[in-house]
Amino acid sequence: MTLGALKEVVGEAVGMPPRQIQLSWNGQILHDARTLMSYKIQMRQCLHLKRKSGLGAPQVGRQGRAPEVDVVFRDRALRVPYSRFRVPGAAHDQVVDIKRRVERVTGVPTGEQRLHFGGQTLANDRQLADYGIHEEGVELRVCRPLHWTVPFGLLERNEVCARGGTCIERPQFPVTVRELWASGRRLRCRLSPNCTILSLKEQISAINGISPEEQIIIHRGRVLADDLTADCYNLIGGDCVDL
Repeated sequence: MTLGALKEVVGEAVGMPPRQIQLSWNGQILHDARTLMSYKIQMRQCLHLKRKSGLGAPQVGRQGRAPEVDVVFRDRALRVPYSRFRVPGAAHDQVVDIKRRVERVTGVPTGEQRLHFGGQTLANDRQLADYGIHEEGVELRVCRPLHWTVPFGLLERNEVCARGGTCIERPQFPVTVRELWASGRRLRCRLSPNCTILSLKEQISAINGISPEEQIIIHRGRVLADDLTADCYNLIGGDCVDL
């Protein structure tokens, strides 16, 4: 088990967000991407839990309300491509949390949004503070790319179309699922970039009989959210995820 997955379990037990949890053992801070085995932590050993400083409840402004973030939303598929609105936001919020709030306002799925600030695209698993976003009223730009999807076979036969910068319709790709228990197996599943993690869990359930609600999917030390897509987590053919 990774330390990131352990924080998810501990967070549910103590009612604390995993990003606020700091675990230490034998005088050293444990990193999310590493496993208990890599630290040689065995049964019945004691870990120390500490709340990270500076990651408490969102600060309240002078008007007595939580900080907010200005969002400029652009969707070239709409007749009116620009709109401006505000969503709640604080420095310790993850980028994916802001995208979920934008989805509630615009109806655009989280996986189709690209969030920009200061000329760079923000990664889902990073916090706003990582990009120097600390103050209320900071303007973020959300773009929904307009894709022209063309079947791959047609694109191969039409070089003029390919030079036009079209989006290739990517086929499904294989992913290996590794069961992390003594009698665990390696399962083969197929995904496409727009498949959600929940659909992957449903494939796994059809193979081993474990319901999606009982599954936790881990990739590169992160627990994958059901409503996000394989493209959000940069999953590609040949990748291995842990169950």
